[in-house]
Amino acid sequence: MPHMVECSPMSKELFTQIEEMIDEQVRPLIQMDGGEIELVELTDEGILKVRLHGACNGCFASSMTLQYGVQQAIDEAFPDEDIQLELIDAAPPDHGPPERNIHTQAKEPHAHTSDCC
Repeated sequence: MPHMVECSPMSKELFTQIEEMIDEQVRPLIQMDGGEIELVELTDEGILKVRLHGACNGCFASSMTLQYGVQQAIDEAFPDEDIQLELIDAAPPDHGPPERNIHTQAKEPHAHTSDCC
């Protein structure tokens, strides 16, 4: 579950709405490819900070996933809001992806790019 830093009540409410939309529309698609998205923070300036885990962490196609998947879904769901995504570094080891994903990534390079993100 994402953690929120101190922010305005309006940002917190919008963050919750975005999180619900991501849970319903975006996360299942990312998980089908072995990835995960973590919503970290929504700033008062409208920057939504996210982390990618699993197969999406470090994948060359992750920027396309963010731009044409996540950003587009947010723009369609919240047309009156100016929300921009910012990909932040992968989570620290104690908050990272499941161990099985780490082993899979270490042993197996992305051989099939169409399944990535």
